[in-house]
Amino acid sequence: MDQEIIVQICAGCGACEGDIMAELAKLQHEPGTPIRVEIEECLDTCDDEPSFAVNEVSIAPANPEKLRRAVEAVRGS
Repeated sequence: MDQEIIVQICAGCGACEGDIMAELAKLQHEPGTPIRVEIEECLDTCDDEPSFAVNEVSIAPANPEKLRRAVEAVRGS
């Protein structure tokens, strides 16, 4: 079984709403390494909000395209 990808979403900056979550849902249904989502109170990136982290690598300011690129990079796509 493939190792899972951990995506941490910052709840404090609003990244857990809208387009980023919609893209995450699409990625979770695609074949490849499974994705586990963790909604975190804060990722300490308030200056560059919204933000998320993929396997503990912070990405901010966040958008759906950056999320897809980060997950695909881990998956090796």
